[in-house]
Amino acid sequence: MSTSSILDQLREAMKPAVKEVRGYDGLVRVISHYDADGISAAGIMARALVNEGKRFRLSFIAGVSDEAFKDIEHEGLVIVLDMGSGQLDALRKVGAIVIICDHHITPELRKRFGSPVESGEGKEGEGKEGNGVAGEGIVESEGNAEAGGNTGSSETAAKGSSDLFESFQPTETEKGVIYEFNSHRFGIEGSYEACGASMVYAFATALSRMNSPTSAIALAGIFGDRQSEPLLGLNKEVVEEGVAQGYIQEKKNTLFLDGETIREALTYSVDPYFPGLTGRGSKVDAFLAECGINGSLAPETLSLDTKRYLTDKLMLLHLKNNSPPEAIERLVGTRYFLSEYELFADTLSNRLNACGRQNWMTTGVAACLCETTAMELAAKHREKYRTTIRNGLLYLESRGIKKMDNIQYFFNNDPSSSGAFAGLGIQFLFDRHYPIVALSKEDENVHVSSRGTRELVDLGLNLSSAMRDAGSMVGGHGGGHPVASGATIPAGKEQEFLKAVDGIVGEQFRKMNGD
Repeated sequence: MSTSSILDQLREAMKPAVKEVRGYDGLVRVISHYDADGISAAGIMARALVNEGKRFRLSFIAGVSDEAFKDIEHEGLVIVLDMGSGQLDALRKVGAIVIICDHHITPELRKRFGSPVESGEGKEGEGKEGNGVAGEGIVESEGNAEAGGNTGSSETAAKGSSDLFESFQPTETEKGVIYEFNSHRFGIEGSYEACGASMVYAFATALSRMNSPTSAIALAGIFGDRQSEPLLGLNKEVVEEGVAQGYIQEKKNTLFLDGETIREALTYSVDPYFPGLTGRGSKVDAFLAECGINGSLAPETLSLDTKRYLTDKLMLLHLKNNSPPEAIERLVGTRYFLSEYELFADTLSNRLNACGRQNWMTTGVAACLCETTAMELAAKHREKYRTTIRNGLLYLESRGIKKMDNIQYFFNNDPSSSGAFAGLGIQFLFDRHYPIVALSKEDENVHVSSRGTRELVDLGLNLSSAMRDAGSMVGGHGGGHPVASGATIPAGKEQEFLKAVDGIVGEQFRKMNGD
């Protein structure tokens, strides 16, 4: 199958569901996940429905469960974004037309269509954690476990999938019909070749090419799920289409540092986090003086040679802390500028993520709709969230975390930041030979975020099954992706859960080593 045909074939497969939307005159119910990818997906769908003159009600879900769908039993048309495949049992009971745009693998999809990531046929990228669907969410662009590092091609990943496009059929239920557009159904790996926003972009542009500008929003979602390095599969085609149409501009040799000055960018940076520099202005001044760089200069004004020199110095700093070279190599590279928003895609993604983490999802959607006030608020939310992450990492850097035989863990008071702490921690602060588990108590439950590395997955780590199985053992639930996953467990079961995870991870490593 030609790599240039993935997007068009998806649009073709989506046509029957598109007709359902066009022919529906009632209130459309839209439900999405709350992270950067989910908000991006919702922003795309909102613009598409507005362009069609449709009335809709949009709501967001953080903790995904069958219970979350109980109040939609009598809706006429329900569109579920960046989730849904893991709640088919609940959605089958809904007496409505249900359209799902998802990219998360579930046991049923894995059994029917396989998964290069789960089966070891390819390297993992970066997805979001959860219960086999959207779960808790990975860390947005400020705190993921690993940048998506797959080195395969979209052509090989989609090989043999054209028959899936041709044979796609909706599922008739007792009361309605379900159109499940999950990337894995079409041979597209959802951990690194498709995110929720890129799947929704396919649907929106199948609905009308008036929605083509939303490729910019989709790219924010791709960054939110850390699937931008490299761009592969459906994600790559969405971006290429946006570039060709002028909605996305490629800016090569750009410094990936946010701040009006170099000093500000380094002092307040959290992704990457610079141990010994981040949050310490005087240390940053000394470092820049040693480098012979004027800290008052804007990052974009530096010459290419100076950018490379600064990157080399920062890489040495990271190597001293045992961080991987790829964690810093992306400081200088191709950055994507969104013409309509006059922002870089990673900046928009960070703002949307911050909105989601602080329960301002509708502000994020309004920002996607180019409302000036909403974008200004999103920027403020981002700075507030980044401050929270920075202060938490400074605390963890000074205090350290606890180790078991096969995992390391810490407790955190804020569930919304646990994934960020775990993801950034395993990149820049702690021992990369052990996956990190972060636990946060909220009312009667404990929310869990776990992060690994590409290398650990290659050695047999699968946090998706570890979270799912250990969660089940203590009366909770969990799942997600091999490199990043989450769980929800009853309060009081923390130590029992950690012991179970430690044992499961140890067994995974032993099986891979043939022990």
